[in-house]
Amino acid sequence: MINAPSNYRPITNLNTISKILERLALSRLMPHVISSSSFDPMQSAYRRFYSTGTALLKVTSDIYQAFDHHQTVVLVTLDQSAAFDCVEHNTLLKRLHHTFGITDNALDWLQSYLLSRQSFVRYGQYDSSVSTVEVGVPQGSSLGPLLFSLYTFHH
Repeated sequence: MINAPSNYRPITNLNTISKILERLALSRLMPHVISSSSFDPMQSAYRRFYSTGTALLKVTSDIYQAFDHHQTVVLVTLDQSAAFDCVEHNTLLKRLHHTFGITDNALDWLQSYLLSRQSFVRYGQYDSSVSTVEVGVPQGSSLGPLLFSLYTFHH
């Protein structure tokens, strides 16, 4: 149903200064994360020059290679609805610190970016009351996709 409220996801509308700060943070965070020994070089989502196409080519190649060696192949996929809305902030912050070595001011800035974020709904001329966002990364932001990828990362 197109009119069902559950089909709509919040989008973060940031002012220009916030967008610039996010992109600056992303430009510093991405090289650090990619150079980490914990980063999986096969990670395709939300990386420059990588896509679902490159991921599918890798999976297909691996399947064909296994078949050539008479091996059994099992492929399990997961499509998590509203996945960006499921990120638990404290778990993400611990992972950023312990797995990817993000510390000090950078970790403090990311904590302030995630925690105590407030949201409201605007429909036409009506605004809902403001509520604190307890989980999730901002959709429509520059950092949201990377933070989601690091949250779902396993080592």
